[in-house]
Amino acid sequence: GKPRTLCPAPPPAPPSWPPELPIERPTRLFLLMNRRLWDSALIHLRSHPAEARTWIYSEGWRNLPLHLACLHSPEPVPLVLFEALIASHPGAARERNPEGNLPLHLACSCLDLSPRYGLEVEGILMALIECYPEALRMVDLEGRTPLEILEEKGW
Repeated sequence: GKPRTLCPAPPPAPPSWPPELPIERPTRLFLLMNRRLWDSALIHLRSHPAEARTWIYSEGWRNLPLHLACLHSPEPVPLVLFEALIASHPGAARERNPEGNLPLHLACSCLDLSPRYGLEVEGILMALIECYPEALRMVDLEGRTPLEILEEKGW
């Protein structure tokens, strides 16, 4: 038989929580989203949902994939990918980035509500609100609620 060891190998070190990667070594999901390869990103997310929980950072910048999805403008991330990001990590809607923004703040600031993208953007905003309704009352570091950000943009 196999010899018994008195000193078994130590268990593997737990991953850092929350998981973080530098922008120089991001997740594949981040790379696909950054390149606007939406279909590939959705396929990858479905087989690697944990990547929705991984923060990507650089100096003064730290975002989850959901934050990144809210930063894409003027053309928004497809609603199906956005909803898959929320389904993979619903808690992301409650996470602030270093600038103090929730995903809803970013979506209100960055996304184009004109008729060209209106329905897709409306779906994104509604998905965020449904996931974390309290975000409507939360202020960013400038003291603005999401609705105040939209008002500033003239919506």
